Amino acid sequence: MKIKLFVLILVLLSGALSACQSAPTLPTPTATALPTDTPEPTAVPTLEPTATTVPEIGMPVSSENWEVTLLGVSLMEEDVYDSEVKGRVLANEGSRYLAVAFSAKPLGEKKSVSISDVVVVDENGQVRGAYYLGAQEASSEIDPFSIEVKRCMMMAITGEGLDIPVEEYFHMIYQVDESSLGKQVTFNFDDVPAIPFIVE
Repeated sequence: MKIKLFVLILVLLSGALSACQSAPTLPTPTATALPTDTPEPTAVPTLEPTATTVPEIGMPVSSENWEVTLLGVSLMEEDVYDSEVKGRVLANEGSRYLAVAFSAKPLGEKKSVSISDVVVVDENGQVRGAYYLGAQEASSEIDPFSIEVKRCMMMAITGEGLDIPVEEYFHMIYQVDESSLGKQVTFNFDDVPAIPFIVE
């Protein structure tokens, strides 16, 4: 009987052990995405940076209101004849006269500009107003440096402007510090981008 009991215990144990084992799992079905009409992504082209054009002498520069061409600059070696004093006037000590020749043409309704908006800005950001001014309608090509100049310092003080109904040539004389020699400064005309040049 001990054997039968032993066999019965073994059968019960093996049944219990097999009941404790987990049943094999079947793979779970997964959803597969169906193809759509969505276009495949494409590479976005890389834009090359465009070169910014720096205004220079002889190149027309425009704004909404004006087209200005800086035609030339000349560091003067001598004094300036001033018709008001009927004589020659020296530059201030430590300064030199700088003659600037340019043309200006209105592009919109604006036909005048304050003389205080036609300046040279030195390498330190110091604004230099004109001392002398000459203008002539650009009906024929001329050398603007040949235009006779007159004193214009009071125009800036009184707020006067330059009337420019049509394209005109201008000859303006400024004073710059001798420390500006060989340095880059800019010519500024109203809302036109500044035109850089070297004082030589």
